[in-house]
Amino acid sequence: SLEYTSRMVLLTTTYYLLPTTYYLLPTTYYLPHNLKTSLMTKYESEIRTISNNINIVYERFSDLRNFEAIKLAMENPMVREKIKEAAGKDADKLDKLQEQIKDITFTEDTISFGTQMGQITLQIVERDAPKLIKFEGVGSPIAMNLWIQLLPVADYECKLKVTLGAELNFFIKQMVGKYLQQGADGIANMLTVVASAR
Repeated sequence: SLEYTSRMVLLTTTYYLLPTTYYLLPTTYYLPHNLKTSLMTKYESEIRTISNNINIVYERFSDLRNFEAIKLAMENPMVREKIKEAAGKDADKLDKLQEQIKDITFTEDTISFGTQMGQITLQIVERDAPKLIKFEGVGSPIAMNLWIQLLPVADYECKLKVTLGAELNFFIKQMVGKYLQQGADGIANMLTVVASAR
């Protein structure tokens, strides 16, 4: 019945094989509207443990120039060894961290990096000391955000979780979803190494 078309999305005459019911009208296929609508999908990292005071950790994360300084410092072998010693049990992740951040650019409020979807810049839009820092995408091909959440456990121990949100339609989600999950986990790993050094 045509009364349903107000909730359908017109596609081309190409056949789409999807796990859903399609509606046949003369030479045209209609799919439920929610398959085209872009929804904010969240990708959460595993919860990481940081062996440092939550206030110190927050100060490092809230000014992204700290990451630029660390990136430059790790190019010096002597400084790199000191960072490795300070990182303790997370020292084995240092090589991977250096590889991950070499092409990332940091300013006080932004972080920029290349992805399969093009260049993405995340800008800090909210700081809630010492537990939360919120970012939003600027000029990225898709709407996205990033949350860094901290939870105190002891004087020199806190928990970290990274949540990456992206506005994706059904088709794009199938293509890039796993990479965004890897991104959330990778950011959490990087932050854990940086924050654990005293």
